[in-house]
Amino acid sequence: MATATQIFGGTYVVDPDHSSLQFPVGHMRLSRFRASFEDVYGRLTADGGASSIEGGTPVGSLSIKTPAMLRDIVIRDFLLGEAHPELSFRSTQVELGDDGTARVTGELRLRGMARSI
Repeated sequence: MATATQIFGGTYVVDPDHSSLQFPVGHMRLSRFRASFEDVYGRLTADGGASSIEGGTPVGSLSIKTPAMLRDIVIRDFLLGEAHPELSFRSTQVELGDDGTARVTGELRLRGMARSI
C-alpha cells in the first residue's frame, strides 16, 4: 500500500491531557524499568516545506512505578532536578519522507547541557 504525503501548514500543539513521554531505563546493568514524564508540552510548526518541533517537560513530573523509591533519587542525582528543572528538545531539521515517515534531528537539553540527537 502506498502512502501519499502532502505539504501541510499550521501549528499543532500536544494535548497535555492525552500525552506522555515513556521510556525504558537500565539500572546498573542488572534490571530494566519503565519511566515516564506525565506533564509534557510540545508544538509542531509547519510553514510550506519547512517544519520545526519543540517540546519539553518539567523533570518533577517523572513517574517511576517500580521501584517507586527510585523516582526521587533519579530526579535529584541523575537529572539534577533542583538546579535544572526542565528537560527540552528543539529540532534543527525535520525531513518528511514520501512514505509518511519523518527524520528529525535536534538538540536535547538535559541537566543544563545540550546534546545533538
